[in-house]
Amino acid sequence: MGPNQKRTPLWLYAALDIPYGVVTTGLFTTSIAFLLRRAGMSIGEIGSTVALMQVPITFYFLYAPIVDFFFRRKVWAALVGILSGVLAGAGLVILNTHLRLAILLIFFGSAMATLVSAASGGMMGSLLTKEEKAKVGGWIQGGNLGAGSIAGGIILLLAAHHGNALLALVILAGCVPTALTALAVHEPHREKHAEKLGATFKDMGRELTQMFFNWKNLPGMLVLASPIGTGAMQSLMGGLTHEYGATGTQLAFANGFGGGIATAIGSLCAILWPAKWNRMVPYMGSAALYMLVTGGVALGPVAPWVLITGLICSNFATGLCYGTYTGLVLQTMGEGGRRQSTRYTLLNAIGNLPVVYMVFLCGRVGDHFGPTYGPRVIAGFDALTNLAAIAVFTLWWQTRGKRQDTTITLAA
Repeated sequence: MGPNQKRTPLWLYAALDIPYGVVTTGLFTTSIAFLLRRAGMSIGEIGSTVALMQVPITFYFLYAPIVDFFFRRKVWAALVGILSGVLAGAGLVILNTHLRLAILLIFFGSAMATLVSAASGGMMGSLLTKEEKAKVGGWIQGGNLGAGSIAGGIILLLAAHHGNALLALVILAGCVPTALTALAVHEPHREKHAEKLGATFKDMGRELTQMFFNWKNLPGMLVLASPIGTGAMQSLMGGLTHEYGATGTQLAFANGFGGGIATAIGSLCAILWPAKWNRMVPYMGSAALYMLVTGGVALGPVAPWVLITGLICSNFATGLCYGTYTGLVLQTMGEGGRRQSTRYTLLNAIGNLPVVYMVFLCGRVGDHFGPTYGPRVIAGFDALTNLAAIAVFTLWWQTRGKRQDTTITLAA
């Protein structure tokens, strides 16, 4: 962005990813486990279903590069944000009568929501300075996770007394207005390049090669793929209200309203980390807090107050992890180039892979140990995987990492 062009305030990015958060956090992390459990699914089946719904989050690199072409990225963000709300809302309407079709619609709603993330990631990569990139994660994840959790809480609260049509309206209300705020981003018009299709893909391949086949980037990509701060515990604890003796109203507060506020605060706290630090350090520091929270839930009694306190604290820790995560993604994708959305998408897919495999593994572990020990084991397994990743990173950082330059600039 040129020096004389208007700059978009970082707080506006808090609204940019809200459609993505409403569909992924509001449905998948906060409320879908409760709704599926009410439909008769076991915890293992819920884990598998949620993991299936989140497949687009990992594999959207296969179709997300489209937002690097044709329209400006802010137009893409508005269009797919609206479409994600429509599809996910339609899925909720028929959830109790046509379960498989509902899951399919929500699946495609998730696919559209991932394009919101791709468009916003491309805008962050191309429009922000290095210092702004270190801070913007707190804002965008605060809106994403905070609004998503609050939307999920509203869904849980209404689900006890109202039909799914009203739940669909909550999704639409969360996605449509916020999707339109993307149009307020100061983004210059795309430069028109008279490249042939082959040359375009060659240019894209060159940028991806420079990003992936660079030893400086390997540590960052490994950290992104590690099972830290995924929020797997709270993704499944929504289906454990019976085991903990909690009510749907308590869950709506802990994993919805209260959890959403905690998530937003945690994400915004990510801006407090010094901008000059390597982004891997704040990410691992945030994961340490997440590990302590999940470990505390594992060691605590199976009681309603543990569920409520554990969910609120884990939402705060997850928000902090995600706020620092975005900074690491932007650092790893490097400076320069023209295919920022494609690069952001691929790195984000790597970073979202742990969300899928941790939800699946935690669900299977919980099923294996049954209702007596399963709830504690889910939290304990989540904590131990974080501990292992932190230990490996600390060893590398002390021996080599803090002396290694991880900044890359893509050749023109």
